[in-house]
Amino acid sequence: MTYDMKPIRKSMPLRYKQWEQLLQDAGIDKDEHLDETIGLFNNEGLLCASGSYYSNTLRCLAVSPERRGEGLLERIVLEIKRRRYLDGVTKLFVYTKPEAAMQLEPLGFYEVAIAYPDVVFMESEQGGFTRYLQSLTPVEGDRIGAIIMNANPFTKGHLYLIEQALKICDVLHLFVVSEDRSFFPYKTRKMLVQQGTQHLSNVHIHDTDDYMISSAVFPAYFLHTVDKAASAEARLDAAIFSKVAKRLNITRRFVGDEPLSPTTNLYNQALLASLPKEGIEVTVIPRLEAVNAPISASRVRKAITEGEIASLSGLLPKTTYQYLLSEEGQALITKKR
Repeated sequence: MTYDMKPIRKSMPLRYKQWEQLLQDAGIDKDEHLDETIGLFNNEGLLCASGSYYSNTLRCLAVSPERRGEGLLERIVLEIKRRRYLDGVTKLFVYTKPEAAMQLEPLGFYEVAIAYPDVVFMESEQGGFTRYLQSLTPVEGDRIGAIIMNANPFTKGHLYLIEQALKICDVLHLFVVSEDRSFFPYKTRKMLVQQGTQHLSNVHIHDTDDYMISSAVFPAYFLHTVDKAASAEARLDAAIFSKVAKRLNITRRFVGDEPLSPTTNLYNQALLASLPKEGIEVTVIPRLEAVNAPISASRVRKAITEGEIASLSGLLPKTTYQYLLSEEGQALITKKR
């Protein structure tokens, strides 16, 4: 049987309805984060296999049970890799069920970490994660800790978390999420973290590259519930972080408590259950408050979009506040509104 590769979009209702049914049959929820979806249709116009991508991650890979064993998954994956390569994206990642991982290994994907029994994180560059680990330089210290933050943007709340961690540790590794999907671009977020911590000694700032997980893009489409997704994400985070910790001799990870986010609170609870098994303590630091509410980056972004920058001086380090008032900062804000 011959198959034709065709795009699948909402504007194509017949194809789109078939795609929804294919995902349902495969036990996969529709992912809300997709850049493009393609499918293989037989001579009768029936969808037999599909795949999608979002940025540099493959998602929603599905093959009709009646057509498995015909190499359709291989065709889908290779076509997505070809299209991403033409767009300049040469390194791809995929989150999948453990039972599906063996189908992707022959197609050039390699395991980075696994969180049984829910998810495997794989990459298309053999040894990519090993090279990332080797790029991290260990620092001498008796009590070495770490924080992972998005810092979108860097607030007094982030600074408080760092300062509290330094009361316990003599070396602190600070990882800034490199995923560039935030209100503030990655380079700006990292710059503000560097400027806001330059007065502190023994703080070492790192990129997360593509390996530290961002909750904004973690694909929960095959996990079905928010609770299960948060748990799986945290356990996968723990599996990856434990390898980073071994490289840098990290023995403690700090997180801020999340009184306003039940999902992130579930995430923290899963970290508390997972990381100690790897010999890493987890310390939850209460949020710094201002004007009777926790300081959060989302609170800051809301004020920015509402044109209330003047109200933020009490929530932001001087360096972040000055950036917002600068020509560059004002241009970014205008663009985002």
